[in-house]
Amino acid sequence: MRPRLLAFPSGSEPHVREDLARLRESFDVMPFAFGKGGGLPGLLSNVRRQRRWLEEVGADADLALAWGADVHLALPARWAERRGVPLAVVLHEADTACHPALRPGALCSPWRTRVVRYALQRAALLLPTSEAVLDASNPWGTEGPSRQGLRTHLPRLQTPARVLRPGYDADAWPLGPTARPRTVCAVAPFADIRAFRAFGGDTLLGVARQLPETRIALIGVEPAFGDALLDRTHVPGNVRLVPPLPPEKRSRVLGGASVIAHLHRVEGPPHALAEAMLCGCVPAVSAVGAAPELAGRIGAIAETPEDAAEAIQRALDLAPSQRTRARSRIAEGYGRDQRHRDLFAHLDGLLSA
Repeated sequence: MRPRLLAFPSGSEPHVREDLARLRESFDVMPFAFGKGGGLPGLLSNVRRQRRWLEEVGADADLALAWGADVHLALPARWAERRGVPLAVVLHEADTACHPALRPGALCSPWRTRVVRYALQRAALLLPTSEAVLDASNPWGTEGPSRQGLRTHLPRLQTPARVLRPGYDADAWPLGPTARPRTVCAVAPFADIRAFRAFGGDTLLGVARQLPETRIALIGVEPAFGDALLDRTHVPGNVRLVPPLPPEKRSRVLGGASVIAHLHRVEGPPHALAEAMLCGCVPAVSAVGAAPELAGRIGAIAETPEDAAEAIQRALDLAPSQRTRARSRIAEGYGRDQRHRDLFAHLDGLLSA
């Protein structure tokens, strides 16, 4: 009989869906989706629904796995502790950072911070996707340089942690040609002005003014926000605002670009950076979160926003000789199959403890 695993995703991101699909090959997976929105009534409704669900399906559970740390994790953590069921929690940088002006996450809220601390203290194992989840400096924040990560925001937390790198399917992001125009892409959910600043859109407009001969495409700009941006901001003529693209179209665009600009001010999963590197884009990244770790010695790092144009120029100059190295960096160090082998090894260790 296969072990029963209770799964608590914080959303429906592709990497979570991939994890769940692979887990179903070896476990009897029972997922619970915690709804979003609705204010306090919505939160209480979700908690009641989650409690009933745990009573119905939790009696035979052998293991629990969650993605993200927020209010969706409080009841499962309490339940797991009382039942003696080991709970593992996958954490990204966004789960362990606080930027009130740009991305006010759980750790910007005193009461949500208490909930997160309560839940993570009761977990058997934390699975941060990079060392930056645990401890990192951020010189790009709008409030000035800061330290982020679990050791800063929850310094007394003693739960064991093992890094579980993100994983990517190299076949889904084919390598484009070596010879390409000197173009730059940035990929992010540019949905409003706060997201535009958080993901470096304003920095890239400044870079475009400094490098007028370089074409820059911002991919992921919601049409309504793009119209508003054009109305109130001078967008240089060498900048193109591109709406969100499905993966197949995005891979074709990235396969023809020279550099991927990942100039985020806030921490977050660097999925778009990894996908672009698989397509042969050379990275120019901010010194924030896991991006420098993922880029390795390929491309260029901007230590501050003032260094962005120089970093992009350096990446453009390096690009032709670095494309296969960029792809190999991700395909060999951040493969999807390796991530799943590591995840299974961690879960097997909890089951046998």
